[in-house]
Amino acid sequence: MFWKQLFATKSLEMLHAEAVGHNRLRRILGPINLTSLGVGAIIGAGIFVMTGRSAALDAGPAIVLSFVLAGLGCLFAALCYAEFAALAPVAGSAYTYAYATLGELLAWIIGWDLILEYAMACACVAAAWSKYLNELLKVLQAWNVPYCGPVPDFLCNDPFSHPGAWLNLPALLITLLVTAILVIGIRESATTNAVLVAVKVGVVLFVIGVGVFFIDPANWTSQSPSKRIFPEDHTTIPDLAKAAVKSDTIPTKEAERRIDAITGQIKVLYTEKAKLTPPEARDRIEEVKRQIQALYQETARLPEEEAKARVQQLTAEVRGLNRVERKRKELQQEVDAGAMTAADRDAEMEEFKATLAVSNKSATDKDLAARQEKGQINQTQADDLSKQAEDEDAYLPSTPEEEAVAQRLFAAVVEKAPHNATEKWGILGYLGLNKYLESVDDQVRSPFMPYGLAGVIFGASIVFFAYIGFDAVSTHSEEAKKPARDVPIAILTSLVVCTVLYIGVSSVLTGMIPYYKINPDAAVANAFTVKGLELNNPLLLGASGLISIGALAGMTSVLLITFLSQARIFLAMARDHLLPPAVFAAIHEKFRTPHISTMLTGGIIAVVAAITPIQKLEEMVNIGTLFAFVIVCAAVMLLRLKRPEAERPFRCPLIWVVGPLGILVNMLMMLFLPPDTWWRLVIWLVIGLCIYFGYGMRRSSVGRGLRGLDPLPVAGPTKDDDKILDTSVMMAAPNE
Repeated sequence: MFWKQLFATKSLEMLHAEAVGHNRLRRILGPINLTSLGVGAIIGAGIFVMTGRSAALDAGPAIVLSFVLAGLGCLFAALCYAEFAALAPVAGSAYTYAYATLGELLAWIIGWDLILEYAMACACVAAAWSKYLNELLKVLQAWNVPYCGPVPDFLCNDPFSHPGAWLNLPALLITLLVTAILVIGIRESATTNAVLVAVKVGVVLFVIGVGVFFIDPANWTSQSPSKRIFPEDHTTIPDLAKAAVKSDTIPTKEAERRIDAITGQIKVLYTEKAKLTPPEARDRIEEVKRQIQALYQETARLPEEEAKARVQQLTAEVRGLNRVERKRKELQQEVDAGAMTAADRDAEMEEFKATLAVSNKSATDKDLAARQEKGQINQTQADDLSKQAEDEDAYLPSTPEEEAVAQRLFAAVVEKAPHNATEKWGILGYLGLNKYLESVDDQVRSPFMPYGLAGVIFGASIVFFAYIGFDAVSTHSEEAKKPARDVPIAILTSLVVCTVLYIGVSSVLTGMIPYYKINPDAAVANAFTVKGLELNNPLLLGASGLISIGALAGMTSVLLITFLSQARIFLAMARDHLLPPAVFAAIHEKFRTPHISTMLTGGIIAVVAAITPIQKLEEMVNIGTLFAFVIVCAAVMLLRLKRPEAERPFRCPLIWVVGPLGILVNMLMMLFLPPDTWWRLVIWLVIGLCIYFGYGMRRSSVGRGLRGLDPLPVAGPTKDDDKILDTSVMMAAPNE
């Protein structure tokens, strides 16, 4: 009986009975509503944030290919989703599909995985929301709008990736606000959601339509490695510099107090030394040495401002050495190819070093000050450009002592390079398979694809986040007027529309400014700001604010839709008694919304969004989503074998090609995700299995049926079904 229940499935007849039974959702959504829902769920943090980060650090201009690969994996999964959604139009998405084909245990695993996916997606979008809020506040401050200014860094960053930060306060607040809205169930949100979707799609079209006129094709072909900024310039080198300076500095006053105390003790020792016997004097001299060592250790821990300046200096110096080494390799390749003599190589090398003799930031700051005096830029814009110059600054050490320190740090960078290269290959790298693939990877490297094939696939595994959301359409199948027709149309249409928009935005973004200069935090808005300041173009400068508004609107609608989709998963699992119905199927008497589950998950998500690095959040979302897609592709093929006679209003074309390709492409992207992401997924699934075997298995409706017991009642009303979960009205057009 135990093993039988683990693989017990819900028949299609049971699913169809559920679709017309009590406690159902209202069928109010048409094809336009569902497509709007899909586009609204897809376009959000992915296009506005992940595009820039992946272009700058992972794929370069070939980020376009990353979007194509990720879109291809989604297309295969979408076709499988569409067949299932038409076959079993009830809430629950991949969870329901797995229950119908693979059995209760795997259904639980995929349902628990979807809970992780939607929760981390909400947290990730909320964290990204704060970046564009700050970008908008900077624009408003530049326009001299009263009481507008960016949120301080310590209140808009997580404490783990940004030492000194407290929490991401805007992310916390927007999550709590969305939670409150969904608990109350504002019916007017139908119009609100339609407006939000229209605004963000309009802004995306604006970015493409305006940005295309400012594209420089040379940015797609890249510059030589010695002139570019590499990922280690943004991450490894600054981290090593901070460690060298001991970034855990003490305040200036505390340092002075300790120095005074040690100095006082040394004076006493010297005063008493004449009164000591030789053995005692030797002991005291040793004590003096220890005190001096302590003095050195304390003064080496610079006060905070000095430490920050020292970190910037060391970072720039090591970057300078890094560029010299890249230039040396470039010139040596020319010599080996017979295109240059050794004498020419040496002369050009010296000329290149001369360009790195001084800091570019100093010259940039002088130029910015002059532009401020002329009224061409304001203080906020000057600060942003100065920070960008600091992030790109590179020069050679000016003294032998400085060079010794910089060379030591550069040696550490070289030592870490193989590890960093291995990380780019994800699980494949840690299994050692990258050794056999790197030769192929090197052959396809080009100015357009500077990070090779590994960079494109790794980039796809990251920007894949930009596509999650189309499966939200299938979670609302139960609310579709004609699910067999409308759900497949909505899934495929929303996916195709968003893929075209993504390719357009990524092409414009990498064409407007060199990919290695893209700001990962608010890439699209910042690109227009940088180009506007470069060309002194008011249109581009003003566009930054418009883009920020569109990004905020887009991410807010994604939060609303993703929260709603998670509620559907909870509801489906609670109906089957795998989760407590009293909590996850409870409906508020007044608001008719799943208030308990919404408040519980909203509180947890708010805390996670406030303190977790956004990169870790997106990795968790991606691995959860890819895992779900693999299950769906396998499940639809299995059901073709088990129930070939079942009526299928929509059939996935070429299922024995599409299904395996969907599994292959999505598994490939999973393998490129870091091992720690896999470990987090495993830990989450282990926690879920403990809950299943401790609670769900004993109370499962299917399990009780196998044991000859009547199913337990589901919490919530069994009449007035049209009022249940009125949050669904948020996705409907007002007049439909």
